[in-house]
Amino acid sequence: MKQISIQQNICPECRSDKIIFDASRGENVCTKCGLVIADYYMNQTDELFLYKIKKRRLRVGYSSDVTADLTTTFNPLEPKYSGEARCQLFRIRRMNEQRYIRHALINGIPHLRRYCIQMHLPNSIAKEAENNYKKIVSKSGIQGRGVKNFAAAVLYYTLRCRELAYTIRDVSKITGVQEKTIWRNLQRFMLNPPKHNIAKLISRFTRELGLEPEIEDTAQEVFIKIHRKTISMNPATAASVAIKLACKIKRRPLPIRHISKVTGVCEYIIRIRTKQFEPLTCSAN
Repeated sequence: MKQISIQQNICPECRSDKIIFDASRGENVCTKCGLVIADYYMNQTDELFLYKIKKRRLRVGYSSDVTADLTTTFNPLEPKYSGEARCQLFRIRRMNEQRYIRHALINGIPHLRRYCIQMHLPNSIAKEAENNYKKIVSKSGIQGRGVKNFAAAVLYYTLRCRELAYTIRDVSKITGVQEKTIWRNLQRFMLNPPKHNIAKLISRFTRELGLEPEIEDTAQEVFIKIHRKTISMNPATAASVAIKLACKIKRRPLPIRHISKVTGVCEYIIRIRTKQFEPLTCSAN
């Protein structure tokens, strides 16, 4: 501690009179029980930055951790830096970048593991998601991006690569990250996942709706007929339309609100798309 002086006060916890004042932290501390009695004093230590002309910030003093956040704006290639000073600045910058990578790995992987446990995913998928996370962080880093948001994007990317029946809505609901934020992270790091396997989505939705296997088979046949028209459509919407058309063909009453509740697609969208693709499936009647 720096500039420590003894104060004639009494500790309210242990009634000791051995109170010290730490000027580097601005705190009154009891040396017997460690209670911080007051912490509203002014911090009297030197500033970390020195502001000069043209609002240029220069680092002053000695930093105990050279990998601390480098908010100082400097360019090692400036003429005033030469020789050993320039090499030292490059080393500090590289160590700072490594610090961001270490922070992303330490804080991001626990989020990823928690998401996998909440979604009841097998260990093989969880390990693949961790490997993808480590590769992307080591390659490009995630400086300026939230660790939690990036972990959600990597999980969604892994599920798409495995062709599992999970939509971006499912990942957003589990992780608490907005869908648009997940898409932005995918675009930011140029992650191009393969297309959804809509056949697996149809199987999953029909199972959750409690429909018969014949309706599932009919929905798969309907989707084969309309799949060229649904290339640019939301996968969940395409699966919802195929299930609704299959129920009409088999004369199985199923309210649209039930499909919307399971798939997360708006009722109006399902109704409009069903009317649009119904003529293409008339031959199945």
